[in-house]
Amino acid sequence: MDGNAIEKEKKALLQIYGALGASLILSVVPTIAAAALSLILLTGVMIAAYVMRKKHEIGSLSANHMTFIIRTIWISSLFAIVTMTIGCAYLLAFIDNTPLSPCISHLMNLGTQAASMDMMALMRVFDPCLDDYTTINMKAFIVSGFIAAAPILIYFLVRYVRGLSRAMKGYRVAKPLSWL
Repeated sequence: MDGNAIEKEKKALLQIYGALGASLILSVVPTIAAAALSLILLTGVMIAAYVMRKKHEIGSLSANHMTFIIRTIWISSLFAIVTMTIGCAYLLAFIDNTPLSPCISHLMNLGTQAASMDMMALMRVFDPCLDDYTTINMKAFIVSGFIAAAPILIYFLVRYVRGLSRAMKGYRVAKPLSWL
C-alpha cells in the first residue's frame, strides 16, 4: 500500500474512533435526546465497523481496528447488562418506599376512578410524596447508578483510548479479540 492509501485508511479509522468517542461523551449527558443520539451514533459506528472490516483484507490495519471496535461494543453491552442488573438489585434491596404510603393510600381511596386516570392525574396524586421519597432514597439512587454506569464507562474508555492511541500512530491493536 502506498503512503497516500495508508493515510486515507488511517483517516477513516480516526473518523470511526471520533464517532465512537462522541457516542461515549453523549452517553453521559443526562438528557433523552443525548442518549438517543448516542445510541444512533453507536449503531452507526457498529455498522461502519462491520462494513469496513469486510471491505479490507484480514490482518490489515482497518480490519484489526474494526475487530477491536466491534468487540469493544459487544463486550461493553454484555458488561452493561451485568452492571445494570447488579445496580437494579442494589436499588431494590435498599429503596425505602415508606414516603409513598400516603399517596398510595389516597390512590386506593379513589377506587375505580384511579383506573381511568391519565398520567398527569397520577402525577398530581404522587407529587406531594416525591420530595420526601427522593430525599430519603438519594443515597440508594446514587450508589445504584454508580454500580450500573461507572464500571462500564471505565471499561469502554480504557478500550477506546487504547484503540485510538494505536490508530493515531498507525499501529494495529496487539490482541483485538481480547476482553481487555
